[in-house]
Amino acid sequence: MALVNMDFNGRTVPEKIAKGRLFITKLTGNIDFPTPNPSLVELIDNTNGLEIAYNASQDGGKSSKQTLKNAEDRLDGQISILGAYIQATSLGNESKILSTGALVRKDSTPLGVLPAPTDVLAKIGDMEGTVDVKWKKVVGAKSYVVEIATDLATANWAYVGASTSAKFTATGLTTGKKYMFRVAALGAAGLSPQSDPAISMAA
Repeated sequence: MALVNMDFNGRTVPEKIAKGRLFITKLTGNIDFPTPNPSLVELIDNTNGLEIAYNASQDGGKSSKQTLKNAEDRLDGQISILGAYIQATSLGNESKILSTGALVRKDSTPLGVLPAPTDVLAKIGDMEGTVDVKWKKVVGAKSYVVEIATDLATANWAYVGASTSAKFTATGLTTGKKYMFRVAALGAAGLSPQSDPAISMAA
């Protein structure tokens, strides 16, 4: 199975801006990745925001440098989530991964695969049409992939989102309907096994 390498961490700010634009270009109209997470609009906003902050920081002001760090942290988080989305959606297909502008590396052995997340809990969200999902943090996880089953009887799982922390809020759900969720951790050796499912009604 091919593993996603976003080739982003450790890059300079100008390089991150260029990489962000590459992902945007490659994902626009990409039929294998029809609903990028984060969305292309978010990626465009955060990439442009980092460029603006970088240009403003060139005068050396303390305030502008903090603004730059905040903008860089936002894009770093978005790219990490995007990597989890690409990994989950591509199912490890190398050509599909490469079509996004990401790189690949291969892992021929299961060594290093993370354990499935545990203590997964789903509960009614604070906003209408939402469910809050949380779980115990997995050591070594870069991000988490969350799946949803809208029919409890058939349990047909579908990708619903990714998170860099041990929590996620599913939105756009039907108020009063029950949903089932499961989570996998993404580490250096790819996705972990899926967690046990958790069920909650949407707010």
